[in-house]
Amino acid sequence: MINTEADARERIRIMLDRADAPYLSDNEIDSYIEMATDEYIRERVGKFDSTQKLRDDLGEYVKSKVFVSEEAQGILLGDSNEPIDLYNSGDNLGHVASYKSYSNIDSGNSGSYLGEYSLNINDVDSSVSYVLGIDVRYIDNLSTTDAANGRVNFVGSHTIDTSYVPCKIISLDELTSIMKDPFNKPEIFSHVAIRIGDIYHINAGVTGFEIENAEKRDASDNLTEQYCFILNWVSGLISINFMVAWLPIHGKEEVCKIAVRKILGVTADDRYVSQQVEIQQTDKK
Repeated sequence: MINTEADARERIRIMLDRADAPYLSDNEIDSYIEMATDEYIRERVGKFDSTQKLRDDLGEYVKSKVFVSEEAQGILLGDSNEPIDLYNSGDNLGHVASYKSYSNIDSGNSGSYLGEYSLNINDVDSSVSYVLGIDVRYIDNLSTTDAANGRVNFVGSHTIDTSYVPCKIISLDELTSIMKDPFNKPEIFSHVAIRIGDIYHINAGVTGFEIENAEKRDASDNLTEQYCFILNWVSGLISINFMVAWLPIHGKEEVCKIAVRKILGVTADDRYVSQQVEIQQTDKK
């Protein structure tokens, strides 16, 4: 089993083991592992998109951040300073996400003509490689002890009948086409993020895409419910230490096979073809 960087290098040396096999230093093997990790991730993002299969294959390479208002963030931080635990009795997302405040994304009031919120990917995480999607959810327990401990419930809101509202990512050209097409108008409470470069303009201030009744307060004006945004992406950190720490067991084995295939291809080894066939057979399972 591959549990350490040394295990990964040893697995590759075992698969290359032959008298005329090329000698490779640890640094050289690490370089092939980086190339193999990059290929492994790219193939799966293109094939499975944002699905459970992608999460199963990429493990902790799939990241999330929850965006809430500064007021909600102050409640959720509590005294423990813990990340938000994305939980719901009927909808367990299976991972923990860190959080950011709305102050970290441009509000439409600050001059962003395209929307209520503008999210710059470079401000989220410098390692963002592929954006899988943006979700809009509704928190209903901001006045509870759970919230003060950094945990939130996602439920059906008073305006939307589901706790999960996908936010479709589109281009500016696509938005223009939608708004000009009388047969393709957005349904009420649809959500979009218009991508321009590295910036995603969420709920872009266009009729049909607004966030309505974005929060609720009690009689004392305390915040009790509010929308939040969840950004899901795949990290681009592909060095061997991240590969070993983040990929599931079968993913690490697959990366080592891809690395061996690349080494054999460069050295014109006659085992290259058999390695190719083995990888293809594994992919079809």
